[in-house]
Amino acid sequence: MQSRHDPDATALAETQPDPATAAAVQREALRAMIDREERVKPAHLCALALMLIGSALLSDPFWVLVAIALRFVSLAVTRWSTRRMLQAIEAKTPLNQNIATLCGALVMAGASWAGLILSVPANANSIAALAIDSVAVMGAALVIITYGPLRSAMTAFAASFVVTAGLVGVVLLGHLSPITFAVLAMLILGAVLFSKGMAEHNGDAAHLLVENRKLSSQLTLALERAEKLAWRDPLTDLWNRRAFFETYRDGLEPGTTRVFLTIDIDHFKRINDAFGHAAGDTVIKAVAHQMTTLEGALAYQGSHRSVRLGGEEFVMVLEEHNLASAEEAAERLRTMIRFIPEKFGLDPRIRVSASIGVAEQQPDETLDDVLRRSDLAMFRAKDRGRNQVACAA
Repeated sequence: MQSRHDPDATALAETQPDPATAAAVQREALRAMIDREERVKPAHLCALALMLIGSALLSDPFWVLVAIALRFVSLAVTRWSTRRMLQAIEAKTPLNQNIATLCGALVMAGASWAGLILSVPANANSIAALAIDSVAVMGAALVIITYGPLRSAMTAFAASFVVTAGLVGVVLLGHLSPITFAVLAMLILGAVLFSKGMAEHNGDAAHLLVENRKLSSQLTLALERAEKLAWRDPLTDLWNRRAFFETYRDGLEPGTTRVFLTIDIDHFKRINDAFGHAAGDTVIKAVAHQMTTLEGALAYQGSHRSVRLGGEEFVMVLEEHNLASAEEAAERLRTMIRFIPEKFGLDPRIRVSASIGVAEQQPDETLDDVLRRSDLAMFRAKDRGRNQVACAA
């Protein structure tokens, strides 16, 4: 399948079954291409310097200097085009316009490289001619190899070089013999074929990079999911028993206060038996919702925790609260639970209430100790008739 941004952007992208993956592979291949273009910049500068040295050996270097100046302009335009393409790649925006701009820049580049060869006078110093001509051919080959992953741009450059050399050098000026032109064309063809192989290799590397990123992302999501399952109750998304005991097992830190609310849904088995387990699950999720709603309404929000210990039993941990303020919060929660059938549109025959025990943790008290006291307070609320709040002694 072809890339959705450019039909001939990379050979690899054309084979990808997934358009999103193909687009990602294309971006990585083009990013690597631009990186190589940046890395070969010193080679271009050395080539230009060598051509300037060669022009100094000429008796009449005017046209060579003009051609070198055009190379500087072409190089600047090409680099500007690649910088714009890199910005589009980073922004993940469509690349059609950027590719077209780069193709235009490389058409100019191909003509300027061919122009360097054509600018050398027929009677030029052999060393100067060799320096300029060899640099021009090697420079053109380097550009073809660099831009191989973007087939349309590479083809535009190669065609521009060959057409300029053939049309101007052979037909118009007669500066190149047909044999010399044929040799140049074969050299460019060789560079194109070599570039094709390099482009496939670069495409494979880009594909591997994209797949590795996908696998890394999937692994990260799997680890996050596993961590969530280890610490969260799957039905309510509240903390589970493991998270609760691991977090609070070390006891109370000096200078802090903490109150535990043990919440147990009254006659929960009757709800399951009379209305089904689906209704029971809805009630459990509704209680969890009311608990988290209350969390956000209390002072020091964000520091409290709601926990499902299992079945219809919950714990709510209130930080920086004393017994009086926690009892008030428990009463609010009891009332919120009482109105669950109306709030959540349950069967009107369903009655939901909870018995809540409240215990403030003492400085030297373990988690098991304070939970035992809050449990006893909760059972005392049930003994008194349920749907009540009771505080531990």
